Amino acid sequence: MNKGELIEKLDIQKKYGSKIIRIALLPIFGYAGFGIFAMTRISFVQRNRICFSSCYLFIIFFVVGIIFWLLFRNMRRIGLVCSKCQKMLDKETALTTLKCGKCGEIIITGNGTSQ
Repeated sequence: MNKGELIEKLDIQKKYGSKIIRIALLPIFGYAGFGIFAMTRISFVQRNRICFSSCYLFIIFFVVGIIFWLLFRNMRRIGLVCSKCQKMLDKETALTTLKCGKCGEIIITGNGTSQ
């Protein structure tokens, strides 16, 4: 892969990531809005605030976990992994040193082919 291909793949990942994060934050804000409303109006929630808060924390951790899983899955799908060690490529390290930051394998070549 050459620098142009890597930059193109990084742009694809950035667009995908921003879309996934926007979509995934909807349930968090929806549940928070419902919680604010419910804590002032519904007596069950007023009596069980600890349960309600722990459910909210669970939803936050679950949604954040799904976000990371989707982002890493997409990075593997579009080829932003080292061919030798199968680790995710770091943008700055790959563009400056032309090598994988983990194992040192050359990942960017000048002639457009990958090793």
